[in-house]
This record gives sequence, structure tokens and C-alpha cells, in this order.
Amino acid sequence: MFRMLVIFRAMTTYITSLKQSASCYKLSLLKTAFAYALFSSGLALANTQQPPAIPRPHSSLMSIELKQSLSAWDKKQRLEAKECAKEVALIKAQDKQSPIEAEFVLSYEVLLETPTIYSVAVNLNVFCGGTYPNHLETGVAFDLTIGKLYEPLKLYAIARKGQFGYEFKSSIREKIRQRLIEKHGTFLKDDECMQVLKNDEIKFADDGIVMLGQDGLHIAYSGAHVVQACFAPVVLPYAELKDFLNKQEAARLHWRR
Repeated sequence: MFRMLVIFRAMTTYITSLKQSASCYKLSLLKTAFAYALFSSGLALANTQQPPAIPRPHSSLMSIELKQSLSAWDKKQRLEAKECAKEVALIKAQDKQSPIEAEFVLSYEVLLETPTIYSVAVNLNVFCGGTYPNHLETGVAFDLTIGKLYEPLKLYAIARKGQFGYEFKSSIREKIRQRLIEKHGTFLKDDECMQVLKNDEIKFADDGIVMLGQDGLHIAYSGAHVVQACFAPVVLPYAELKDFLNKQEAARLHWRR
């Protein structure tokens, strides 16, 4: 009887040990899966979470307000890059075979720096799992007198507020169209882009597409996405825009163009 009891206890201990081992194995698998999920998410974020900082003005006398505005701009880009990566990571989690990768490639070019205005072109290639990638050419300006973001349409009134946002004035639309056609160059009768440039309304002055440059206003109008390749940024010389200049604003900014 005693021998049977010993055998029974040994078997019980062995079975318990097996259960504990299985439990530990399952826990180990869960930990591994969790770690892999974090790793995969990290890979998705690795390509997007560190956009370059916007270039700082060469002036060593940056105000506290300007530093805060520039830092806020950088923070916004980092957050948008992370959100983009999360959207793609969610798609890949639902479809393990999906080959898509997040893209958030940002670059800058300084267009103008005066004692009162700092203007930078923003070039962004972005893909967050939608139908197609996007290529965005916009700009951002800062009023150095107060260290805040600046809207170029305050200085040059080339657009008016419409029902769905700012709309270019009719004479400005034709100036943009003329520059676009000149930039497109020679064309054939079946040139689809030329027909697009001739027929597009060139209506909306979307956020960021009007930029202050050295030689004139840079306009990055792009039309609908399906014909975006037909468009390119153009420059309207300041000499042609004197009738649109806000003289009071120009005096405040010591604008000499």
C-alpha cells in the first residue's frame, strides 16, 4: 500500500510538472509573439518616426517664440509620421501577406530669409496604406517679428475667401496658367497635359501652396491627383504683383520687393 502511495504521488508530481511546463511554454509563446509585434511595429516606425527638423534661420538672434514655433512644427511632423506608420502596421496586422510599407520622406529648402520673414519649401513623399502614394509640395513661413507662423496671402492678396477656402482671383489664375504652359514647353496635338493645363480652373489656393521666395511668389498648384504629374511649381515675379501688395503689411515687415 505504501509503495502504491509513493507511486501515485510520483505520478501526480510528474503530471503537475507537465502542466506547469506547458503553462510556461504557452507564456513563453505569448511573450515571443508580443515581442515580435513590438519589433514589427518598431520596423514600421523606423522608416517614418524621425523626419528631419526644419532648417533654422541663420540669424543667431532667434526669439523664444520662434524657437517654440519651429519646435512645434517639428513635433507635428513627427506625430504625423508615427500616425502614418501605425496605419500601415494595422493593415499589415490584418493582412500578414501585405507587402506595403509606410513612407514619410520629408525634405526642406529655404526660399527666403529677411530680418522679418523666413520662408521654407516643404517636400513630402507619403504613403500610409491608401490607394496610392502622395507627393506634396508646399511651404511654410514665419513672421520673425513675433516668432509665429505667417500667411503669405496677408502680404499679397492674390486670393479671396470662398465657400470652400481661399480661391485665386481670376487674373492670378491666368498668370499661373501661363507660367504652367510655358514650363510645360512644346507640345503635340494629342498632348493630354496641355489640355489639362488649358482647361483646369486653377481655383483653390490650398494651405501652403503660396510661398514667399527671393524672386517672387512660388505657387505649387497641383490640380486633381489623377493629373498631378501635369503640374509643377511656378513663380510669379513680384514686379507683376504690385497691385496685389498689402502696403500696410509691407510697411510693417519692411518689405522691399
